[in-house]
Amino acid sequence: MGSVEELKMTSRYMVMQMKAKEEMDAIMNVIWAANYNPYDTYAQLFFPVLGFTSADREAALAESKERFWNNHVSTPSSNWFYVMDVATGHVVGCAQWEIHTENPFKAGVPALRAPWWPEGDYRDFCEEILRQAYKSRANWMRRPHLGKLVFHPDSAFLTENYSTQLDGRRSRISSSGGWFSPHAGRCITSRLSRR
Repeated sequence: MGSVEELKMTSRYMVMQMKAKEEMDAIMNVIWAANYNPYDTYAQLFFPVLGFTSADREAALAESKERFWNNHVSTPSSNWFYVMDVATGHVVGCAQWEIHTENPFKAGVPALRAPWWPEGDYRDFCEEILRQAYKSRANWMRRPHLGKLVFHPDSAFLTENYSTQLDGRRSRISSSGGWFSPHAGRCITSRLSRR
């Protein structure tokens, strides 16, 4: 395998595993870009901006960066990767892989809390949505499996890098068995299960 310098000269993009909080911060910037341009209402469940000013948005982004970092370091199955544009040094995409070697739902669906929302109806609503989402996961993710999330704010990256494999709105990428969407601002989830 060649050196990093050789890789930089032969490839515009480099995949790296996230190890430091500064890298998680850059990943969160990509996630926010992917979910707020175009705006995805589902993202508001996880990244609420509790106000109308740029300071409110910055506070929400800072909170999510801290929350996701803390979740990552406290979750042994969590593995974050990001794609860096070598020419600019910018993070342009990211993915989280959770590797479960046993059933993570042996005790059923965990009590999911949304402390990033103030107490009240909004938090209750968010927690109910999470409960419903995880209830189905607990049914079909009982075996060892690999779960992933992929975020990318720019469909040009996907088109440029997966154009031979894109087929319509959602396209299977055979090397990973996952799904990418050529539409900007999408979070795509998938599950791979050992048979």
